[in-house]
Amino acid sequence: PVGLFGFAQYHLVHATLSVGDRVVLLTDGITEAEAADGEQFGMERLETPLRAADPVAALLSAVDAFCNGSPAQDDRTILAIERTAQPCNAAEQP
Repeated sequence: PVGLFGFAQYHLVHATLSVGDRVVLLTDGITEAEAADGEQFGMERLETPLRAADPVAALLSAVDAFCNGSPAQDDRTILAIERTAQPCNAAEQP
């Protein structure tokens, strides 16, 4: 968790998203989700669901399928931010 450890250092980064760009943040409960045999979902299985039109639903579905009914051991939190349009020109607003 961000801010949990006093010794951790964080850096501020600014980014500009173009139309169609997406940022997806997820907790380790996604990558560390385990199948019945103890195998973890891992980072390599993220790529395909992240390219879906709805990455949150695709990731949760992929994790559920991978775990095949095994109970979640941790939270599964995902936040997706996508720029879908150009900003409106304030002068053109009614």
